Amino acid sequence: MNRRTFAASLASAALMKGAAPRTTMGVAETSFNLSNPKDTLALLELAHKLGAAGLQATLTSKDPAYLHKLRDRAGQLGMYLETIAPFPKTPKDLPAFDASLAAAKEAGAVAVRTATDGGRRYEKWTTPEAWAAFLKDTSAGVQVIAKAAETAKIPVGLENHKDYTLEELLGAMKRLGGEYFGVTLDFGNNITLLDPLSLLYELAPYAKLTHAKDNSLEPYPQGFLCGDVVLGEGILDLKKIVATIREKQPKTRITLEMMTRDPLAVPCLTEEYWVTFPNRSGRAVAYGMTLARKTAASRPPLARYSHLDPASLARMEQENIVNCLYYARETLGLV
Repeated sequence: MNRRTFAASLASAALMKGAAPRTTMGVAETSFNLSNPKDTLALLELAHKLGAAGLQATLTSKDPAYLHKLRDRAGQLGMYLETIAPFPKTPKDLPAFDASLAAAKEAGAVAVRTATDGGRRYEKWTTPEAWAAFLKDTSAGVQVIAKAAETAKIPVGLENHKDYTLEELLGAMKRLGGEYFGVTLDFGNNITLLDPLSLLYELAPYAKLTHAKDNSLEPYPQGFLCGDVVLGEGILDLKKIVATIREKQPKTRITLEMMTRDPLAVPCLTEEYWVTFPNRSGRAVAYGMTLARKTAASRPPLARYSHLDPASLARMEQENIVNCLYYARETLGLV
């Protein structure tokens, strides 16, 4: 019986008894597709049942009674809570963002994640002008977020969300990062932007929240495929990443994002992919494709899930989550 099979059997047995083995790793709502109950309290209960130490989620309600109930239940379960706030795209969005921070504090949240809603850089923006307009608008929003976080005195992290390169985000943090404003450091997102993984360590001092994940790659005719895999089955040096975050930001929680879905296509061998990267050299594509080929030669093919019926997919995503939590406890020392 291999590690994953053992972890799966352990997860099944634990779930039948109503609780899974504990770890200090939390889980983000984006890890749940079909099994998300669409209510923060109910999702908190499910995360606890799976063995997570915390939850990163959007608040279902900002009603004080609901927030107090959520805070009290998280306290009873010994779980941390991180919330999600929408990115303020214009000045008129600032009151809603401030309200989200206030609600997060009322609910006892330890930090707030935000991200631009632009989408994947290489898919959404088809002209240099469109990308430049996005940069201008979000740069103003980032300044607003930084000020709001310092005023509310709650950590806020802007996710590296397949939009900014790690170098671009690092520049923003050097200008605006502080005690309360930093990043939601996603371990794998920037593989799709061909960023050197070494840059993650430079962002670690700014990590207020995390999306812990592992990724594996496969070449395909237009570039490579990138898929989330169970922790320990991909290419990321998880021990080093976690250790660096713990050294630089010891209060930052390690929160899992395991997305059980078909792998994403990264068409880096097409002309369209490069529209928003005017200053990049061929080294970037060589790096990405070499990484994909080496990965494919040493690891199993990426899993596909779209053929599964809804019930099977819901079971699979919960199994994947528990396998990740098991790895976090047994291998990453998150206990």
